[in-house]
Amino acid sequence: MDQSIYGCIQKKTYLEKHKERFNSLKALNLKTSKAWAIKENLRLFWDQPTKTQGLEHFSRWYFWATHSKLKPIIKAAKTPRRHIDKMTTYFDFKITNAHLRRN
Repeated sequence: MDQSIYGCIQKKTYLEKHKERFNSLKALNLKTSKAWAIKENLRLFWDQPTKTQGLEHFSRWYFWATHSKLKPIIKAAKTPRRHIDKMTTYFDFKITNAHLRRN
C-alpha cells in the first residue's frame, strides 16, 4: 500500500479511535488535556486545502499555544514558528520527509 495512503488511513483511524477519550479529557480542563489538544490541533495544519488556509490555521494555533499559560507549550510553539516558511512548502508539493524520520 502506498505510504501516503496508509498514513492518511492510519491518521484517521487514530483520530476516530481516540476521539471519545480526547473529548472526556478535554472536558476535565486539565493542563495535560489542554497541552494534548494544542498538540493535536497543530496536526490539522497538514489537512488544510491551501497555503493561505494553512497559514490562517497556523496563526490561530500559534496564538492559542502562546497564550495557553503552559510554559513548555509556549516554548515548543516557537520551533514551528521559526520554520513556518519551510512548512508551507508542503502546500506547493504535497509531500513531506516524515517517512524518513521514522526510527
